[in-house]
Amino acid sequence: TARGVVDNLVEDVKSFGFIPNGGRVYYLDRSQPPMLTSMVMAVQEVSPNMEWLAAVLPWLEREYDYWMDFKRGHVTYIRLGHKAAVLNRYNSLISLPRAESYSEDVKTAAEAKEIGASAEDVFRGLRAGAESGWDYSSRWLASAGGGAATMKTIQAQEVVPADLNSIMYEVEVDLADLNRRLNNYAAAQKYETAAKARKKSMDMIMWDSGCGCYRDYFHPTGERSKVVSLGSFAVPWWAGLYGPADKAKDCPGNSCGVSGLLTSGLVQIGGVLTTTIESGQQWDSPNAWAPLQLMLIEGLDRMGDTVGAKATADGIATSFLDNCLLTWKNTGYMSEKYNALKPGTGGGGGEYEPQVGFGWTNGVVLSLLLREDRQLSQAGQRIFFA
Repeated sequence: TARGVVDNLVEDVKSFGFIPNGGRVYYLDRSQPPMLTSMVMAVQEVSPNMEWLAAVLPWLEREYDYWMDFKRGHVTYIRLGHKAAVLNRYNSLISLPRAESYSEDVKTAAEAKEIGASAEDVFRGLRAGAESGWDYSSRWLASAGGGAATMKTIQAQEVVPADLNSIMYEVEVDLADLNRRLNNYAAAQKYETAAKARKKSMDMIMWDSGCGCYRDYFHPTGERSKVVSLGSFAVPWWAGLYGPADKAKDCPGNSCGVSGLLTSGLVQIGGVLTTTIESGQQWDSPNAWAPLQLMLIEGLDRMGDTVGAKATADGIATSFLDNCLLTWKNTGYMSEKYNALKPGTGGGGGEYEPQVGFGWTNGVVLSLLLREDRQLSQAGQRIFFA
């Protein structure tokens, strides 16, 4: 059951203080992205159980503390004039090749030596990129002397990601909500204050009015990333982040953000690209990944329909579902990722052969079909489910 999955993950937090990147000893230097609190919220919404909630809440707070522990390197200070922002990043304290990709990492470090990068920094970058789940993407790569962004330029530990901080914002909002339900009002206030401070920091450091979105921040240059990434739109919107309050007068209902998405080059015939860069990495063009499609659609749905958000969400859902169906007809499989530029084709790139089968794609497709069924039911046209 879904509750059983969550309970298993809570056991990881009880044992290690976080959810490791995988179920092996050599993953204990890095976490999964912190989605456990959102998982508890989802289970509690459909199957309320206050006794269970009271039992798991301390472990959700422990995972949050792991991410906010300065000694782990996940917290970073950014100064902008007389102001300072406290935000999160992906990081590992181990400067060695990953056990699961040892030879590949040694090769990458040898290539990076040619451009003056230390092996230790490369290994940390590879581990931080793996912790992100986006392993790998041009988001984590720097241009070497003006040339192409390749794996030898990886600096994932130097990037302050818009999506990670959006997830952390949602964790803080949810922890405030859960504590309030359990009458822990002082704790609820603490997390509300943390969420407000994070949004203020994100508005100051990451907000780009040109795209109506939050962009990654790159520490070495002190600039926002120029990579056009779905992480700038999908995850902030999923978390209810639409930019500074004072931009509302110029962009009512997040109209600038929706316009920025539609003109970004990300929205394609077979879904929404992960980035617009074709690097050969799997979290770049031409790939569309199911979880990001769902987060984007859910973020658009929560905007209402004042800025064309509903039509945009409907179009993206239809495009991705059509791609999944056509690819299944062509191959007999559900895929881990899809080619958004060539519907009917599974995605590629990365460090391994594309996976088939695939759990999160199946879950997202079911969720999108249920979403469509609900809308048709409201319109008196119920067709997917009796």
